[in-house]
Amino acid sequence: LATRPPSVDQVGALLMQGRLERRAGHTAESIALLQQALAVAAQTPGGAVGGLSTVLLELSHSQQEVGDFEGAEHSLREAIAHAERTSGAGSFNTLNCIDGLANLLSHAGRAQEALKLVAPARQVPPCASISNAMSLTPSFMASKPRPHWPTSSPFRGRYPTLQAVPAALNQR
Repeated sequence: LATRPPSVDQVGALLMQGRLERRAGHTAESIALLQQALAVAAQTPGGAVGGLSTVLLELSHSQQEVGDFEGAEHSLREAIAHAERTSGAGSFNTLNCIDGLANLLSHAGRAQEALKLVAPARQVPPCASISNAMSLTPSFMASKPRPHWPTSSPFRGRYPTLQAVPAALNQR
């Protein structure tokens, strides 16, 4: 990666590897890869445009797994701001980021903040993608505050492609 010029493909590959590392239980590696994806995106001509909010959203998941809730909140707020700039306030991408932050806030016992965050999103004119995204937001309301997100998953260890990602990066 270091010898090639930055590209959107590299950002996507780092995102995929970071996501798979988290799912495999390697959260520290996930965070490092996702931060590298953000650095590559910043150096990519034209940026990674829409993909940046996805990297930030994924980074927030990894940060939550290690208990870095302030970092996760910061990443989610950045993701929302970026998604609004690139996709618009009513886009599925933006609403998905808002849903992530609303869930984080509600799990932290800040449900009133979460409700305020979601309220303006419900005022966006309806369309198919918004209806789909808004169906996600009520999930946080029934949640009780939790000190941390669970790190166990029935899918851990089921990602044989994790080792193939670095090899794929080197073949380009």
